[in-house]
Amino acid sequence: MLNYSHIIKLKFLNFTDLNIQIEAANSIILKSINKSILGIFSSIIKLFRMNNNYDKNGIKNIYEYLKLNKLKLIKK
Repeated sequence: MLNYSHIIKLKFLNFTDLNIQIEAANSIILKSINKSILGIFSSIIKLFRMNNNYDKNGIKNIYEYLKLNKLKLIKK
């Protein structure tokens, strides 16, 4: 079970890694040098949050959602 202190490292094909950090305030911080990848994942998460109830299990749901969509996620 993931919690808010986890940092999830996403690797999308051969592009730059993207870090997602979940803060206690229920906010998501996306970090990436590659701005186009940052925009893609930012959009995915915004869409996901609009279409799902975002609660304590929100990050687990996002993790499952991205995994189902063939993105490789590596827990740090």
